[in-house]
Amino acid sequence: MIGFDRAYIDYHQFALWSQQHVFFVTRLKKNAVYRVLKVISIHYRKKGQAKVLRDEMIELDYHPENENGKR
Repeated sequence: MIGFDRAYIDYHQFALWSQQHVFFVTRLKKNAVYRVLKVISIHYRKKGQAKVLRDEMIELDYHPENENGKR
């Protein structure tokens, strides 16, 4: 399991980890394309403590660049 606090966006690396069955946690860009595989229940904390907005297992849609740099 790998966790990130920053929005570390490297879809190629994410694809490699997924092929190796490595789980990771990170923030997504607003325009990320994904599908939800599983919704994980959230246990809310008391006011003023850390909040989790969503907890989901997802599959990212990743298309590598071609030789022209287009996806």
